[in-house]
Amino acid sequence: MHSPKKDGSIDNRDEINYQHCHESRLYFCYHICPKLFNAICERESSLVNKSHILDGEIFQLLRKIGLQLMSMILSYLSSQLTTDDLEKGYHVHRHIRVNYFVLFGPIEVESPYMWNRDKKPGNRPVKNQLSITEGGRSPALEKALVSLGINQSYQQAAKQFEQHYGWNIDRYRIRRAVAKIAPLAEEYVSQRLELSRAEYDKPLSVRPGVDRILVELDGSHIRTGIFQSAQNQQLTKKRQIPEKKRTIEWREVRVGLARPLENKEKRTFVAKMSKYPQVVNQLVSAAIDQGMSLLSNVYAVGDGAQGLCSELEEQFFNLQFILDRCHLKQHLYETAEALGVEGSQKQNLVNEELSRIDAGKVQEVLTNFKECLERDDGKRQR
Repeated sequence: MHSPKKDGSIDNRDEINYQHCHESRLYFCYHICPKLFNAICERESSLVNKSHILDGEIFQLLRKIGLQLMSMILSYLSSQLTTDDLEKGYHVHRHIRVNYFVLFGPIEVESPYMWNRDKKPGNRPVKNQLSITEGGRSPALEKALVSLGINQSYQQAAKQFEQHYGWNIDRYRIRRAVAKIAPLAEEYVSQRLELSRAEYDKPLSVRPGVDRILVELDGSHIRTGIFQSAQNQQLTKKRQIPEKKRTIEWREVRVGLARPLENKEKRTFVAKMSKYPQVVNQLVSAAIDQGMSLLSNVYAVGDGAQGLCSELEEQFFNLQFILDRCHLKQHLYETAEALGVEGSQKQNLVNEELSRIDAGKVQEVLTNFKECLERDDGKRQR
């Protein structure tokens, strides 16, 4: 990618830097790999028997190489930055070593506190210029922790991380990584959905949209925990800070999606721990993001929960609500029981009515049940 200069000409330094980086990687592959190959072949006497597990052992070897290489590079940069400050008149006031976590494992990095009486305040070059702090994590490690932590419990994510990357990391670090990125992700989603609203205001001649949009919305309860100050006011043994107690609560989260009816792969999801008006408002933005316009027919599939259908009809234009199949079967069974049908006859009745619905004879099913209920009510009155 070329960068434009102020005079309008093209600066190709970015491309040169990329080529240089690419060539450096090729140099590593062409010169280092043969040395590793020779070392492994000379020292391992039973490669044939180990062929099926060799990739795992090589992975561990490469992880150790990566950890040592990162340690050497960060140590070199720390020394270089310290030397630069010494040349500016600073001196090392305190020697500090911090634990920094990279994708290959933990590393100890020298991070001295530099002091100059004439230039206040002091300086921490490793912290300020390399962004390396005690307990800090590299962006690549953060990405791996978040990818695992958002899909399962933090304890299980820690076990899976060790299986994939070959070293153990505390589950609390995964929790902190997810908690750190969650507000940023929520802000990004809100901005993305807000931008999609502007597309909806464009003239239909410019943006006619897709013909049919499918939206789905459902809810489930998830286990949440919030740390709150304990009533006993005791201090922790190690850090001597007030103890906190985790308050467990099951909260309902509502998840929805929107997509063109003809495209199962192109989808926009929304999720929120809020009431239906807020969630459906985001679902409308998701549908707009997928191409909904005033001309689009919207088909909503849901469980018929109280307030769901009415809120969808309130915020969507040209909407047709469809009860999902599992809840449809549940209502059919309840109707059969209300009519006094039991045993195998109840199962046969539900299957027959489902076949009629699948064939498009919905009104016939409704009429049939209505007549049955009227006959049942007549028998009770007599």
